[in-house]
Amino acid sequence: MATRQISRYLRLVAADLVGENAEVLRESE
Repeated sequence: MATRQISRYLRLVAADLVGENAEVLRESE
């Protein structure tokens, strides 16, 4: 099973989304 790779991928995607949201919040202030 590639569950480890999937969880790692999801973690990268989540971190990327959080980073984008942080930038948007910073710009809106």
